[in-house]
Amino acid sequence: MAEAEKTTQTNTQEAPVVVATMDAKKLKGVDAKGTVVPMPVARVYSSRGLEYLFMVLSLVGLTLGAVLLGNDIIAYLFDSNSVIGGLSEWAGLEALTIVSGLFFFYLWTRLRAAEEISPSLIADASRKRALQRGLIVGFISLLFASFAVVYILLSIASDGQDFKAENWQDIVTSIYTLGVIGASFNFLFNQERKGE
Repeated sequence: MAEAEKTTQTNTQEAPVVVATMDAKKLKGVDAKGTVVPMPVARVYSSRGLEYLFMVLSLVGLTLGAVLLGNDIIAYLFDSNSVIGGLSEWAGLEALTIVSGLFFFYLWTRLRAAEEISPSLIADASRKRALQRGLIVGFISLLFASFAVVYILLSIASDGQDFKAENWQDIVTSIYTLGVIGASFNFLFNQERKGE
């Protein structure tokens, strides 16, 4: 209040009321012409928006674990070198998938129930921000997975040789990966579009 000018006003009960007014030129939001420019608002997540961000991060972990574990199982079924290193290494992927899945399903059911109680939560700006960040990561992943499928198919076709077991493994692995990432992207896309 050191920079504020104090003025005294009276209300209907004749008690003095002190009103603080700021000198606009002393504000940091004034441009060279003397026009008051709105100050930027800090972008923080609401408490529910932070829960949505945690849900998106756990979905990313679930998707990553499912893709790696599934690709390793496919490699095992084709009697090929696994991506991770064999059955003994599956425990880490299983743990990632289970823990991320449990967090994701807990947060999703909790937030879905909160949306039913308070439909205005769907319009929360930090909810949309969290979902849109997840959509960006999902789109980039989907783009690279699609690129991998097309690349594998084109490289097999350009060889002019018969399909080998490793060709089938590559096709099955890339289609599985594309499906898992696509399902996660579709979930986030539908969540982001809810309420429009």
